[in-house]
Amino acid sequence: MGVDASMGGAAWLLNGVILIAMWALLVGAVILALRAWRAGGGDTDGRADGREDGREDGAAEPGAEQLLAERFARGEIDAEEYLRRREVLQSRD
Repeated sequence: MGVDASMGGAAWLLNGVILIAMWALLVGAVILALRAWRAGGGDTDGRADGREDGREDGAAEPGAEQLLAERFARGEIDAEEYLRRREVLQSRD
């Protein structure tokens, strides 16, 4: 009439696997949290200084041609649009 509370070999194995998986998830969560904290969090593209534009304090504002070249490099505008706009900028000088 007693209750047999012993676990079989498979139950011990499953318990060990679950325990290891839980520890791995905990360690992974801590690592991700630390990386996010060191990066400064927020929407800063992972820059440690927290600036979104990538310039340091006191750096000059990029010129119109520089901004246009960056947009072209990122693929926001095609070559035809880049050349047309660059020509307009150069004709103003």
